[in-house]
Amino acid sequence: MNLLWGFLYLVITFSLTIACYKFFGKIGLFIWICVSIILANIQSLKIIEIFGLTSSLGNIAYSNIYLATDILSEQYGRKSANQSVLYGFLTMLAFTGLMALSLLFIPSPYDNVSDSLTQIFMVVPRITLASLTAYLCSQFLDVYLFEKLKKKYNKLWLSNNGGTMISQIVDTIIFTLIAFAGTMPWVEVFIMMGTMYLLKFIIALCDTGFLYLAKRITPNDLKTKQSFEKQALLDFNHNVDSKDFQVNKDKICQEKDEVNKDNTENEIQEVVQTKENIKDNENIDKHNSEDNKNIKN
Repeated sequence: MNLLWGFLYLVITFSLTIACYKFFGKIGLFIWICVSIILANIQSLKIIEIFGLTSSLGNIAYSNIYLATDILSEQYGRKSANQSVLYGFLTMLAFTGLMALSLLFIPSPYDNVSDSLTQIFMVVPRITLASLTAYLCSQFLDVYLFEKLKKKYNKLWLSNNGGTMISQIVDTIIFTLIAFAGTMPWVEVFIMMGTMYLLKFIIALCDTGFLYLAKRITPNDLKTKQSFEKQALLDFNHNVDSKDFQVNKDKICQEKDEVNKDNTENEIQEVVQTKENIKDNENIDKHNSEDNKNIKN
């Protein structure tokens, strides 16, 4: 029965990741990662058997975070994915600290849940340190490996599974060693590592299809960005066309002015030449008249 519930839980959480991405984009994934961190911390207290393995229920919710960071890496880049890791870390830190603080309040005589809250949220420093350290190291490693594998091989399935599976190994080793080393025989510690990682490995294989689905979706924030970019391009082209038109217009006017100037100069020269011709003709007529007068005398 746990296998059925586990499959249903995976489908629901992965589908919610896609929904947050589609409708709210990057911000939606940031919020969903923080929610998943809180769920994983609470559900990690419940021990279940699934696939014949004994594990914490929180591993399922925790593995969902890797899908969200891979979507961020693929669609928004490494910087956004690293931001989500820091947001998740701060959420885990704040949630753990505030719940520990709430346990310090003296309950009312009418309170009937204080003991249960204490049992659930009582901070065990070693476990808390293990969770925070494993989360921070493994998530940053996952983002780094996703980008490197994508640049080298350009295969989405390889970037997704390779980055997740390697970083899950690191997460499991760090958490198990910090939390349980010295508290039980080393054989038991290594068996726990193996069973925890095997479940994470199976879950990691299941999220690949959802990552390809996310790749085909254009979220609302990217649609808005694309719309702005398209409008900016149209405005730029319009401004360039207007500028070219103005330049051409100015050039034509300048050429026209030059032609008019040349025509005006030619007309002036013609007038001057005409006046000079008239003056020459008058001088010739005067000279002829004087010659005729001299002949008569």
